[in-house]
Amino acid sequence: MDPQILYSSLMRAYGPRGWWPLRDVAKRFPQSGGYHPGDYSWPRTRLHRFEIGVGAILTQNTSWKQVENCLENLERDVSLTPETLCDARPEQVEDAITPSGYFRQKARKLHLFSRFFMENDPGPPLRENFLNLWGVGPETADSILLYAYGEPVFVIDAYTRRLTERLRGSPTPGYAELQRDYSAPFLAMETRTRAMVFNEFHALVVSHAKSFCTARPRCENCMFRSECAYPKGV
Repeated sequence: MDPQILYSSLMRAYGPRGWWPLRDVAKRFPQSGGYHPGDYSWPRTRLHRFEIGVGAILTQNTSWKQVENCLENLERDVSLTPETLCDARPEQVEDAITPSGYFRQKARKLHLFSRFFMENDPGPPLRENFLNLWGVGPETADSILLYAYGEPVFVIDAYTRRLTERLRGSPTPGYAELQRDYSAPFLAMETRTRAMVFNEFHALVVSHAKSFCTARPRCENCMFRSECAYPKGV
């Protein structure tokens, strides 16, 4: 399916998603869960950007609920700033982020990211420099660049691959090629507009994958049933 058609269909079905969730938004608007649909003024501060980066690292191989717990623990026990996380004792950070799993590895990643963030502030950092950072792969780097810095990069994750494979009826290519496939139809857009579209597009794919294109898909009520190769057994 053409990415522009996919994006338009998802946007009509779900509306703006308001990613990335931020604790500051949740404090101001308790019913929001930290999301801010249609308000692209977030993130607004240096610490908002840093929180997104920390969240992107913590969410590797775990649920967002666990990440929320870890962010609150870090704020309470360490203080969620790059300076304090960089200087904190490893055991202190490990204890705070235990709910996310792989806490020793992630504590090291957060230490390196905190130093990297300060060295590149206000950013945005170069993607290639992000990828040279231990523990940061393309998905994590692109998530931070898109949601923290507003860079127009399309994030490829497991949800994107699952939806794409089922729509096409064939395995997806590698990260870079699939990213080009999704990005190409939008390249003529102005940079800021493209970043907003990619912001929503990725979040919309996740919403649809969680609602219908699950590990055991709910094809009977999916809006793409007639176009998708998966229900046809292709």
